[in-house]
Amino acid sequence: MKSKNKINVKEAIEYVARSWDDITTTTIQNCWKKTGILPDLINNSDSTEELSEENIELTNLLYEKSSEENTAHQKLINEIETYINAIDEPLLTEDILFESEIITMVVADNEIENNLSPDSEEETEESPLPPVTSKEALNALKVLIRYEEQLSDNDDYNKVSSNDLCKKNKKQVSLEHIWIN
Repeated sequence: MKSKNKINVKEAIEYVARSWDDITTTTIQNCWKKTGILPDLINNSDSTEELSEENIELTNLLYEKSSEENTAHQKLINEIETYINAIDEPLLTEDILFESEIITMVVADNEIENNLSPDSEEETEESPLPPVTSKEALNALKVLIRYEEQLSDNDDYNKVSSNDLCKKNKKQVSLEHIWIN
């Protein structure tokens, strides 16, 4: 079954970029929560409302103490956030050239163009050869075949007639023939 909607690489990249842009931060946070890798530091709003004022103060005090003592935990969270934010940053794919490097490259190109040998200049001034026609190619093949026939009459190669060889070479070989032999 052939697909009617063929896409190229550029369109595929655009589809992926649009899909990534449609993902919300809530979706990413939910994914991290469901992995179970990170501890849940934020209580649900329903359970927070049920706590009394004393429990809220104690909970806040515990969070403050645990954050002070557990800097490694905070460092891990910061590294994860840095990693997530780094995904959206553009990557450098080429070196940035300084003006001196660009000038050096242009000067080198000009020197190459100016130092052409006289022979190469003559070659560039000549007009290109006209394309070979089918009739000329066929005549050249016939001349080549006659030449080969004149070399030696005892060769096994010459026993095959030139017309049979030409006809055989014009036919397309089937894949079945290749796999059977």
